Amino acid sequence: MLTREGYRVRKWGHLPALSKLIENEPIPDRYFGIASTCDNLFNRLPRTAEIVLIVKEHEDRILTKREPKDLAQLCEEVEGLCHELLGAAAFFREHADRMQRLQGQLREQLYRQQEEEKKRPPQ
Repeated sequence: MLTREGYRVRKWGHLPALSKLIENEPIPDRYFGIASTCDNLFNRLPRTAEIVLIVKEHEDRILTKREPKDLAQLCEEVEGLCHELLGAAAFFREHADRMQRLQGQLREQLYRQQEEEKKRPPQ
């Protein structure tokens, strides 16, 4: 069993500066929801990933289905999995873009600070 400290280290250990600033901030409810009946991206993603991997490993078996009723149902279900993955990919792409913008802003601040330090006379 992972201890609370072990989980904290696993989650934040490779991000010490961010950890210092925001480790104890809660994740807004809009991402996880406050109700146990809420099924959102973060609740679905592990299940979807498992199913997609099983589908991938058994594509040949899936493709051998010949009855039109089964093929239509399989087609709809695979399309649904595809939409779930594309939705997750869009979410992560949006947030990756946001992190890149933030990184650029931080680099710009760092550069300005370094330039200001160079201009200061030695003490």
